[in-house]
Amino acid sequence: MSWPDEYWDCDDGATCLYHSELGDAVGDHLDSAPLDDWTRKLTVYKYEAVEVDATFLSGSIIESVLENLDAEFGNEACDPTEVTTEMMEAEQAFIKRVLELYSPLSYRVIGEEEIDVPTWVRENETHWLKEEDVRNTLERLEKT
Repeated sequence: MSWPDEYWDCDDGATCLYHSELGDAVGDHLDSAPLDDWTRKLTVYKYEAVEVDATFLSGSIIESVLENLDAEFGNEACDPTEVTTEMMEAEQAFIKRVLELYSPLSYRVIGEEEIDVPTWVRENETHWLKEEDVRNTLERLEKT
């Protein structure tokens, strides 16, 4: 499964990201927050996927494979199988292909946007304005 390269959240330390659009992050945040907790300005953080550095895998895969093969099919009286250049090349090709198919789920904050809540609600969630308590909250915020 492929995941978006970018996400948005109103928490700069979010561990689970769900919104690939800024507006979805704002709407979800406001919809789930009590009106008394709404502020005039809301900071929304942009996250991007962390790029995987494959160098930490180099050598470990082939060593593990050879260790397992030697344990099952080797001779305890003999030295363990040595890693060859060809084996390392095969490991690198394997790692490259796995990383082409792998989607990291680790993200870092790369930017932020400040949203004016009353303006955003009036432009994006007009149906909320039917509720008197939302209208009163927006009026309160606009006075700050």
